[in-house]
Amino acid sequence: MSNLYQLYQQWNEQIKSLYDWRRAENHKVLAWLMVAIMVSKDVCLDRLGLGLPNEAKPESVAQQFRHWLKTRR
Repeated sequence: MSNLYQLYQQWNEQIKSLYDWRRAENHKVLAWLMVAIMVSKDVCLDRLGLGLPNEAKPESVAQQFRHWLKTRR
């Protein structure tokens, strides 16, 4: 298991204990957003997906983060 995935899992558990969101996707997106910011040392949404260990295109990751941040909940 990669260090980034372990970090994601730790943060995901912490977020779950802090926020009682109905949808688990909210915890996951926030945890990956935090990992992406830490890895890239940048907050530009278009570049955050470059350092993540996933199969999605960086543009798709940026779009998901952007959508999550715009949602009021």
